[in-house]
Amino acid sequence: MAGRLIYSTTIFLNAVLLFWVQPLVGKMILPLAGGAPAVWNTCLFFFQGTLLAGYVYAHLGSRTLGSRRHGVLHLALVAAAIFFLPIAFGKEALVALERYPATAILGALATSVGFPFFILSAGSPLLQKWFAETGHADAVDPYSLYAASNLGSFIGLILYPALLEPFLTLSEQNQLWVFGYGSLVLLLLLCAGPLLRAKSVVPQIDPATTTAIVNEPLSLWRRLRWLLWSFAPSTLLLGVTTYVTTDVASVPLFWIVPLSLYLLSFVLAFARPRWAIHSLTVRLQGLLVCVSVVNYFAEAVKLPWLVAGLHLITFFVTAVVCHGRLAGDRPPTQYLTEFYLWISLGGMLGGLFNSLIAPRIFLRLQEYPLAIIVAVMLRPHLVRDSAKAKVNFRDFLWPALLGAVYYFLARNIDKITWLPDQLETPLLFALAALACISFAHRPLRFGLGLLAVFLASSINTDSATTLFRGRSFFGVYRVSVNSSATRNSLLHGTTLHGTQNLDPKQRTTAISYYYPTGPIGQIFQTFAQPRKNANVGLVGLGSGGLACYAKPGQSFTFFEIDPLIERIARDPKLFTYLRDCPARLSIVIGDARVSLTRSPSRHFDLLVLDAFSSDAIPIHLLTQEALQLYLTKLTHDGIMAIHISNRYLDLEPVLGRLADELKLFALVRADSDHTEQEREHGKFSSTWVVMTRAQKSLEALRKDERWQMLDSGPDLWTDSYSNILRVIKWR
Repeated sequence: MAGRLIYSTTIFLNAVLLFWVQPLVGKMILPLAGGAPAVWNTCLFFFQGTLLAGYVYAHLGSRTLGSRRHGVLHLALVAAAIFFLPIAFGKEALVALERYPATAILGALATSVGFPFFILSAGSPLLQKWFAETGHADAVDPYSLYAASNLGSFIGLILYPALLEPFLTLSEQNQLWVFGYGSLVLLLLLCAGPLLRAKSVVPQIDPATTTAIVNEPLSLWRRLRWLLWSFAPSTLLLGVTTYVTTDVASVPLFWIVPLSLYLLSFVLAFARPRWAIHSLTVRLQGLLVCVSVVNYFAEAVKLPWLVAGLHLITFFVTAVVCHGRLAGDRPPTQYLTEFYLWISLGGMLGGLFNSLIAPRIFLRLQEYPLAIIVAVMLRPHLVRDSAKAKVNFRDFLWPALLGAVYYFLARNIDKITWLPDQLETPLLFALAALACISFAHRPLRFGLGLLAVFLASSINTDSATTLFRGRSFFGVYRVSVNSSATRNSLLHGTTLHGTQNLDPKQRTTAISYYYPTGPIGQIFQTFAQPRKNANVGLVGLGSGGLACYAKPGQSFTFFEIDPLIERIARDPKLFTYLRDCPARLSIVIGDARVSLTRSPSRHFDLLVLDAFSSDAIPIHLLTQEALQLYLTKLTHDGIMAIHISNRYLDLEPVLGRLADELKLFALVRADSDHTEQEREHGKFSSTWVVMTRAQKSLEALRKDERWQMLDSGPDLWTDSYSNILRVIKWR
């Protein structure tokens, strides 16, 4: 029992450190490389690739050297990794960032954290292999230790935003991680002792005490099954994360929830594989999948949190079923490291597909429903008779008929005059879901039925109100015109990034959050427009509406991270703000903080930060170091205007504390009272903060009672510390 406890504790700590170091390193490199999603994706790709490399090393090392000699080698490498600690990045690590950003980031990660992460990646499969060969009474089935590994991963993931990030600086986190690594070294020595003393043992697995499959040969098809059962939950993880954070609720740190559920599904599946693939679990999965697919296509439910909960529960149960099939098909211990190698490869391929391939081939988040379809095809059969479970022509015929009938009804349902328009699409998908549920006992038929509905609904699904759909590395966008054809709007998921009235008399009037009677309109009218040669910097382009505040002779510089947004804003068929504005206009593509470092000092009279509207906040743009950078780019009496309208974050205390620390004068205006005419013309509620070193620059605003002094909060956000949990609006 003691031996099992030591191994479980070691595997648990190894997993905690493995998942803790990823957000730690990401946050360390962020101010140097910029906050573009590409930076995070590059980091993720590095960690997935290094994890796979660790599993390859664990498999090949134990296979060629044997567990004892490989154990000695691994202990030596674990000790050598200490010389790479503590983790550190210098500006020289990213000297090639501008020309070769991905290569520079990968190189910096490899030279700083690559070797320790590689060693940790091999920890779980190696320790399970060691335990299997110690001759311990529990060593007949070491796979249960995998639950400890995933539980540690889960704890490490939750630990970071809940306890580490809010209370410790990056330096303190780094030191604590090094202490944890030292503790792991001691535990590894304890684990290696019995291995080095024990005789080589190949444990005999008693079928009565374990569900591991022993007699089936390790064929190519079996290996491909492992690959598919790990690939499906991985691609589904990224798909559901993208969906709930783009189309449902863009909540900061929301990615932690699906990833936590993903890890918990491993824990449950390997601890209780029979529960994971029990007929009740599989039937529940089929029902949840159908309900989720109906809501995904029909948007029948509009409540964001309810929709997010539905899809996350569906994802969790589906991941449990897939991982349960993996756990139920685990091989004898001599193939343990290869088993985990295939699992790692499947997980990496899932991430590769969603991160790099899907954005290039799909204009929407089509990888999400496709991942669901793949997952249900990998379900266990609910047909007990093995002869009846075999694939037959009806598995193809019935889905094809369903697709044809669905397509016919979709084309003609509007002819049913007595059916309300708002019920047409939900009813249509509900009928399709009922048909698919009848297929659920046969995985192939079930998956093909969902695929038929997916394909039929994808034909001519763009409504007459959709003018443009596009997808880039940074997001999925659409431009739509309202039902009365009076206004075009640019949306990223549920977040509005700009809108324009089509009436020629109103086309050059900024609307939505930028309405002339709103806070930003007042800022331009009282401060920027009276300056004939004002230089204005604007972080975030959107549809380009703020350009209409320019006067002849003024210069406006937009800093935009996504080239696709520039193409949308410059397309006169969609928006004409940039074409019609009278300013000298330039657009700088790239992360705003990185781009601003190259701007002249004391250049801007006004700097507008508009990167915080109902979306996950780019923290590195709102730290003490970031504001100090902005101040160097402002004239002595220049001001910053920061847009903080947000459904999920209260940013006023953060900016208030920053203003106090930097000795700035700061005011805030929350604008929510609109006249009926303003609403008709497209005015939205908005909240803006202004900051300056020169109090006289805000004199006109201070006389307006709508502008209030900014209250200070308890936390000072820096590049090494932020506490986002404290500013989330929990109600």
